[in-house]
Amino acid sequence: MSTFAFGARHLLPQKSFSFLPSRFYSFPAVYLLSEFFNPHQFHMILVADGLRLCHDYGHFSSYGAAIVASTVILRTVSAGPLYTFTEKNQTLVTKAYCESAIEVVNSRFSIPQKDGRINLKLQQTMIRKSFIEKCQNYGCHPLKSGIFAMFQLPIWMTMTFGLRNACGIHVTPFVYWPPTIPEFVTEGLMSPTTSLGLIAATTFVTACNVEIGHLRRVYGQSMSIAIKEDPKALERGSVNASVPSHLPWQLKFAHGAGFFGTCMILVASFFAPSALVIYWCTSGSHQLILHLLHLNNRVRRFLGIPISPLDAKHPYQALWFIAKGHYRILRWMTTTTTTTSR
Repeated sequence: MSTFAFGARHLLPQKSFSFLPSRFYSFPAVYLLSEFFNPHQFHMILVADGLRLCHDYGHFSSYGAAIVASTVILRTVSAGPLYTFTEKNQTLVTKAYCESAIEVVNSRFSIPQKDGRINLKLQQTMIRKSFIEKCQNYGCHPLKSGIFAMFQLPIWMTMTFGLRNACGIHVTPFVYWPPTIPEFVTEGLMSPTTSLGLIAATTFVTACNVEIGHLRRVYGQSMSIAIKEDPKALERGSVNASVPSHLPWQLKFAHGAGFFGTCMILVASFFAPSALVIYWCTSGSHQLILHLLHLNNRVRRFLGIPISPLDAKHPYQALWFIAKGHYRILRWMTTTTTTTSR
């Protein structure tokens, strides 16, 4: 494909599509989202053209293979550095929190009142101030840890709806556009997949990503509680953490949202075009690899991620320990196995 042909596709008039007029939109948000996913928008056209370029210059035998290759390249370039940055920031935040927790036992943070008791409110205020100062010194901030999700979600939605537009749609005579990649028709990528293995793999990797993220948050919460109960444990280098009986609502909400998203992916995989399911499976698999790699201490040192006092020497075993104490089915299996061995 020549450069002239690639540019002409963006500059020359496209085939007109039929849409509902803007006056039919009752809410500005609906109109904004509809325009964002409009096949005429540049970023929507760029998805189809980028996939076509990857197929032509990569000499792939099918567009399914081109979807896999382009997804891996895009996520390696975008998601990899963002995930590493998030891990570095979160580690520095954890380090600042641990240093502030150690200062709890410092006399200058334990100011007695007239009755001899410690002013806990003033103590917490000074510790919070110390934590903010340490975050500023380390160049980190708790809110920066959400950058990965802030960038990844729009990219995921753009790719999803870009592929959906590439497959074409015919809802009504008023909402219709043909497939922007005609080869999708001959390769069967427009029709729902008949492979239950692909659907199962997509659901499995999505659920694994949700649960690994949830277990890491539970681990951080359990370590935080252990430090509050025994601040001197950090100085001794032995923090005995156990799964908390009650989790904060933020953790429950995040886990519930992830579970809901997994169910939505499972249901949509039976009806969505095969091209979307291939993309979801590839994207989820790549994310799972990122999760597992960034848990490894050697990989973290190679990427320049600092070490925090809460980092486990054996991170995979630590997550498995948290999982056995958090999930009822694993607790039941552990209890049954122990009873049987006796």
